[in-house]
Amino acid sequence: MEEQAGIERRRAQRYDYPSTIEFCPEVVTCSPQQRAVTINISSLGLCAYLFNTYPRGAKLYLKSELPVKHCIATVQWVRQKEDGLFLTGLHFIDTPQTV
Repeated sequence: MEEQAGIERRRAQRYDYPSTIEFCPEVVTCSPQQRAVTINISSLGLCAYLFNTYPRGAKLYLKSELPVKHCIATVQWVRQKEDGLFLTGLHFIDTPQTV
């Protein structure tokens, strides 16, 4: 199926959420922790600027507290920006944790 430009595909309402978060690309070592700057968030995922690129499907383990109680996300898409950052769409894949 061909993607059509300008069509909104989101299944959940997005909310502005500018924040710095920490994550690990591997759950075992988690060294060093990586940082990202979020743009927006929903109950299903978030969009953030990352300093490194990760392949589609890569699991990232979120270490920062978020307004939603998820801790594992997968990379859905990546767009390299002129400033060397990577605009990245993440989809939460774990069941929300209870507080």
